[in-house]
Amino acid sequence: MKNIILSIFLILFSHNILASNLEKYTRQFQNEQVKISPDGKYLAVRTKHEGQNILAIIETNNRKVINTINFSGKKSVGEYHWINNKRLVVRVLSDQGVSIKQTYNTGRLFAINYDGSKKVTLGHKESRYLEIVSTLKGDDNHILIAAHQSRHANQEKRHAVVCKVNIDEKWQWRAWKCIMQSPGRGGKIIVDNNSEIRFSVGEVGFDEYIIYYREPEGEWQKFNPEFDYSKINIEGFSEDNNSVYIIVYNDGDTGTLYSYDLIKRKANKIYHNEFVEITYLLKNYQGIPFGFRIDEDYPKYLIFDETAEHSRLYQDLYRAFQGNSVDIINSTADGKLLIVVTSSDRNPGKYYLYNKETKQAQFLLSKADWLKPSELATVEPFKFTTRDQILLNGYLTLPNNKADENLPLVVMPHGGPRIRDFWNFNPFAQQLAASGYAVLQVNFRGSSGFGEKILHMGDKNWGSKVQYDIIDATEWAIKSGVADPERICIYGGSFGAYSALQSSTIEPDMFKCTIGVSGVYDLIKMRDDGDIPDSLWGGDYLDEVLGNDVDTLKLNSPVNHVDKLNAPVLLIHGSADKRIPMDQTERLEEALKEKGHSVKTLYIDNEYHGFVKQENRLKASIAVVEFLNEHIGK
Repeated sequence: MKNIILSIFLILFSHNILASNLEKYTRQFQNEQVKISPDGKYLAVRTKHEGQNILAIIETNNRKVINTINFSGKKSVGEYHWINNKRLVVRVLSDQGVSIKQTYNTGRLFAINYDGSKKVTLGHKESRYLEIVSTLKGDDNHILIAAHQSRHANQEKRHAVVCKVNIDEKWQWRAWKCIMQSPGRGGKIIVDNNSEIRFSVGEVGFDEYIIYYREPEGEWQKFNPEFDYSKINIEGFSEDNNSVYIIVYNDGDTGTLYSYDLIKRKANKIYHNEFVEITYLLKNYQGIPFGFRIDEDYPKYLIFDETAEHSRLYQDLYRAFQGNSVDIINSTADGKLLIVVTSSDRNPGKYYLYNKETKQAQFLLSKADWLKPSELATVEPFKFTTRDQILLNGYLTLPNNKADENLPLVVMPHGGPRIRDFWNFNPFAQQLAASGYAVLQVNFRGSSGFGEKILHMGDKNWGSKVQYDIIDATEWAIKSGVADPERICIYGGSFGAYSALQSSTIEPDMFKCTIGVSGVYDLIKMRDDGDIPDSLWGGDYLDEVLGNDVDTLKLNSPVNHVDKLNAPVLLIHGSADKRIPMDQTERLEEALKEKGHSVKTLYIDNEYHGFVKQENRLKASIAVVEFLNEHIGK
């Protein structure tokens, strides 16, 4: 009896130690969206209070919090903008659910003074979804908004109405000065540096758009530059507004950045990368582009206009914060004080106040000050060639205080699949590295960011070539000597969970355990269940990525191939998941048990896709690490 009691005590003690070690990786960021007022006297920061987003107002000189802005009930602070030295416009978020809260964008806007006075509603919850088009520099009392009529997710978008709104007056739709209606449905509106409406992007089908263009005071016309293209992104205007920066995609490539002269109708090529798309353009405080970022391995920043204001300053900042990504968030109206955020694999995010005249940066806030860079693991990029000669990339997170060889490895394919992994702080990879595991992430075909050719190589190949890429990357880790081939598991969430199970059916001896969180395991059911089929273009998306051939969908569904699995399985799912209903996991569990296969499950009541509540994220993390320790840990 004493031995039994001692064993139970040791198990509980080990569980509590693990929970203590993992808890810091499951917290949400405390501080985000630090912005300075136009005159530089105040800082605003979106921060957490009792689980809700609030806005804290801080005096710049003494860092004293002078006010907090919050909403009652389920509402909380979303994106916000300083409009003048006293007044802000705040987007309203709201929660759904009772015991678990999932946040969504209401489309409503509030205007409020930094001291909490003169709060007015700019959009009524039952009428219009509002998007800020321009904060109208030089006009302290108005903003330009695009108002969309409320619609359900499965309804076709309507034309937007563009209006000039007084931020001091309570919402009155009939009193708004509405300028025009967007020429296309959906109606993304793009203004130049003088806040003149110049472009509109209208949605005409799944991933199909028409770009409209107008001269100031002119009529709308279709934008048709005189060269071949399949897609164009409008990125910003030159200082004189006579040229526009565009990224042109053609024939599945990664896109080419051009400066396009709107008067001469002539394009000047600036940059093209054969491997990766441009991540985003760098802009100064006036919104004028001068450079861009690419993420081929580590983030890289390239400057194409050395004469633009802030371009040299940006290069100085990048050198000063060597080893970090650097972004200028906003600045004072004169561009002399700037808010800068840095980040890296071991830095979730730190905010600084940079003085252009003194060339000094003062630390303000961390996104997560409980995470210490010295305790976090390093992330190294790598490239590999697949079995069919496709060059891909990925990232390897290496645990501290261990030789970088013969390590237990967790392969962690990303979700989506039309997203990508970057070199950055990843809480899932870090918590595994802190537990002693190397972590392999791979941007397989079907990932975004590498051109549409690579993106569409994943179409109708979810169960085959996508998984071969993940397996080939694992082989790379084994051949490089980093991974112990006898201690490899695979773990993913959403599409990553699908990949974990599907790869384990293809290479049953490669993985010693398999973990799926909120995963899809039956592709036929995916076509009918969840929120994707009910969305406007959801059926078109599923047609493109999965196809309609029933035999192929069955063949590529892990639920139909549990007899091929050797690895023990852990399945985790939330009962309120609308993206992938929990029935997907329950049916896989049933199929595994029918075959007598080893399976553990963790079902969490009233939890959503991508767990919302910290205690549930921690519960899932503990289950994952304990499962890994059981099968590939020491």
